[in-house]
Amino acid sequence: MNYQDKVAKQLKNLENPNPAIGPIIGKVTIPPPNLTISILEGRIFLYPDKLYMCENLWSDYHRKYKEVGSQDKLEISTTTSNIIGYGPEGHTHNHGDISGSGTMEESGDFWFTDTLKVDDKVLVIPATGNQIWFVVDRIRKVK
Repeated sequence: MNYQDKVAKQLKNLENPNPAIGPIIGKVTIPPPNLTISILEGRIFLYPDKLYMCENLWSDYHRKYKEVGSQDKLEISTTTSNIIGYGPEGHTHNHGDISGSGTMEESGDFWFTDTLKVDDKVLVIPATGNQIWFVVDRIRKVK
């Protein structure tokens, strides 16, 4: 066997029979919690037992928030009355419109109640060996 044949054989032995797939666009065929995604134009399906989905895509995703800042504009058109009028019989007058500005501070909880839907496009990334897949986010084509 000549030198070129030996080198070719060694290179052939280094080839990976299961090449790694990089990030790929998938399409949701069944929404969570039984998430199923098709890839490669529907030729391959990724099933729930092989998928890990980023936390923010779940319908019970919850985050605390705090907001501190200025309220640049506030306008309220009132629909109730509570200004007591004077006279022999008590009566009320409607509020007028209220407007103003000032500082504000609030905190609370955000609960995200939506999740992936059928036909949503998602970014999926395989782990080494393509045995598990990470669903990173919903994506859309730039126009």
